[in-house]
Amino acid sequence: MPLAKLSDLEFALRIDSQPSLAPNHPTPSTRKKVLYIEDNPDNAEVVRRALQRNYTVLYAANGLTGLTLAERHLPDFILLDIHLPDLNGFEVAQRLRELANRRQRQIPIIALTGDSSAETQRRVQEAGFNFYLTKPVDFPELWQRLADPQLNVSTGSAS
Repeated sequence: MPLAKLSDLEFALRIDSQPSLAPNHPTPSTRKKVLYIEDNPDNAEVVRRALQRNYTVLYAANGLTGLTLAERHLPDFILLDIHLPDLNGFEVAQRLRELANRRQRQIPIIALTGDSSAETQRRVQEAGFNFYLTKPVDFPELWQRLADPQLNVSTGSAS
């Protein structure tokens, strides 16, 4: 089902109905939740397909919806585009950190952006992102980062 046909507010992207034969494939009840805040549905679909085997992927097409989903579902990780139609990714990250502080639960935030300028790298670091990846996404690196038990606010770094 294309992303454009799903609810504007939220949806949990489909999980494979066939169990994997891979030895470490998590069951639906043990999957970690990843919230992807991205205004481009094609980008969101590519990421969903890359993560769906091991993660439950939630999607928001803008920053305000992403904040609502983060509060409602408390994801384990947030993938956040910098250039969104309503709030920019830096504003969303700041509000997500405020939410995390209220809930006393830190949520790693990963910037996904097509902008690899030194200025964006500096702002990503200042905004408290754990790290950032440029688009197109290097999926082996993303998988490695998501699997890293050390990924948290105090030890994360922009790269």
